[in-house]
Amino acid sequence: MRKTLSIMLAAALVLSLSVPAFAATNKITGVNSPFASDDYTDLSIGPGKVIEIPLTADIFDWSEDAGGSDEAVSINQLNTGKITLKVTNDANSKKIVDKVEFKAKASSATGGDKTAHVRIEFVEEYTSTKELEFEFTVYLARGSNRVKDSAVTFAGTFKNTVLIVDDDEEDYLDISGGQVIETENYIKSIDLHLGEGLYVNTKLYEGREYYGKAVKGVKEDDYKVVDAYPEIDTIYTLTTVNLSSGKVYFDLDDKFYVYDEDGKYVGTTEDQLKYSNKFYLASTKINLSGSSSKNDVEEDEGDDVEEVIPVEEDDNYYHYGSGNINDNPGTGIGGILRIAAMLALVSASAVALCAGTKRR
Repeated sequence: MRKTLSIMLAAALVLSLSVPAFAATNKITGVNSPFASDDYTDLSIGPGKVIEIPLTADIFDWSEDAGGSDEAVSINQLNTGKITLKVTNDANSKKIVDKVEFKAKASSATGGDKTAHVRIEFVEEYTSTKELEFEFTVYLARGSNRVKDSAVTFAGTFKNTVLIVDDDEEDYLDISGGQVIETENYIKSIDLHLGEGLYVNTKLYEGREYYGKAVKGVKEDDYKVVDAYPEIDTIYTLTTVNLSSGKVYFDLDDKFYVYDEDGKYVGTTEDQLKYSNKFYLASTKINLSGSSSKNDVEEDEGDDVEEVIPVEEDDNYYHYGSGNINDNPGTGIGGILRIAAMLALVSASAVALCAGTKRR
């Protein structure tokens, strides 16, 4: 009995140690080439877009043979090799790039196996009619030192989706998804849905561009007002370009009393209202004047986009990766510590069992 138990424990010990040991035997020792082979310097992209580039073994140097170019690279191997990300941004790309990080997912580049990706996320909203030119470069780095040979540059134009309208086509448009309107003719009256049941009735002039977005909810600078006036049910914040001359109206199930950004009572949700950057909706009439939280969003006057201005290279590094690339908490140091604790528990149980057997 004791001999059988000893064999079982030895087998368990070998099996438990073999998994992390195998992963640890082949380590990344360097980066030898750009992490992407495709060209990303002529992009036309918009809000909410994502670029994902799989990382394969052939772009890294290894302590041992890593296999073919289609071998997957795990997040744990990046962590062990101290591989992080650095980004150099121009002034415009800082406005539109939301996140650059490592993410693990399946990829056809590795035969469907799960591999680490460089994931670039762009902002969800871009409150402008302008087409923005941008350029930024992403590097793989070992620790704090970027590897120049790994650089991949991303450049192009960033803009909202454009809708072309004329006077014979539309008397209503939903632009709550961030679309920009361009008009080929003068349109005397059109209803634009900006989101959350808020509409603007306005004129559209030939050759001009229009943008509008309504967001319902309490922002940080609104809490003081909401705490003082519990009758306020909700707050609408508007961001628009060339729509401030229109009339605002609501399509809601319930009736509310409406106050503008200055706290002035302007009517109810059943009325057409003068444009405001913010509306407070209250269940009863209140004296809100003098307690407003005025929104400082300014009307975009449609100036041309200025030339992209690069900043000094040494002051322009953004370090991504540390703290957000350990997507596999079951490996690495944490995994080894958990395995050690498990083995200690197994060993203690075995000792107790053997002791009990001997007493019998």
